[in-house]
Formats: sequence, structure tokens, C-alpha cells
Amino acid sequence: MKKQVGVWVDHRKAVIVTIGQNEEAVHVVHSAIETRDSSAGESRSRSQHGQQDIVGDNSLQNQSSVYLKKYYNDIVSYISNADYIILMGPGEAKIELRNSIEGRSMGHKILEVRPADKMTDREITLEVRAYFAKL
Repeated sequence: MKKQVGVWVDHRKAVIVTIGQNEEAVHVVHSAIETRDSSAGESRSRSQHGQQDIVGDNSLQNQSSVYLKKYYNDIVSYISNADYIILMGPGEAKIELRNSIEGRSMGHKILEVRPADKMTDREITLEVRAYFAKL
């Protein structure tokens, strides 16, 4: 049996369901965006009204890009031995992950990219099972 992988992803976490010969596993990858230190990239200034935080938009955008790139690379590394992949999620993260997968010349493994609302890990597992049962 080929290794089948379903990934539900948003910018905070990815739930990876792997179905193989007599095995099924669920792995969760958390993004550093959710847990990053809020003071990173901030500068402090003092004024007559007290200390204020000043954060440059470009600095935050660059930090987010770095965190997301590492996050997607972690996911791709985890699913690199899959034969078939489906991607699901509520926002743009699934498209960004697809682009990261295609950047590693694994795009041919992606069967479908589709929208999905927030789901529990159990609901994601059932959805992946049902998808691959139809194949």
C-alpha cells in the first residue's frame, strides 16, 4: 500500500494524518508564529508619556516570512516520503504549503488542495480516511 498523507494547515498549526500499510498516525506541527517572543524585532522609545513600543511593519512582515518558511519546510520534511498528498485548510496556508511542496519538486504527489473549516484532529483524521477510501 502506498503512503497516503492528508494535511490540514493554517498559519498556527498543521495536522498531518499518515495512512500506510497497517498503520495510521497523526502528527501536529506548530508554527513559531503562534509562540514567538512578542518582543522580537521591537525597539523601545521613551517619551513624556512613558515607554512605548515601536514595531516597524517591514520588520514584522520579514519575521513572519522567516517563521512561515521554516514552518512549511518542517511540514514538507515530515511528508517527503508520502506517495499521495491532499492539502486542506481554512485560509491561504494550504496554497503557501502547496507552493513549498512544488518548490521541492514534489508537486506531482498532490492530489487535491481544498478549503476546509476549522476541524478537530479527529475530524481531520476521518476526512483523510474517507478521501483515500474513495480512491
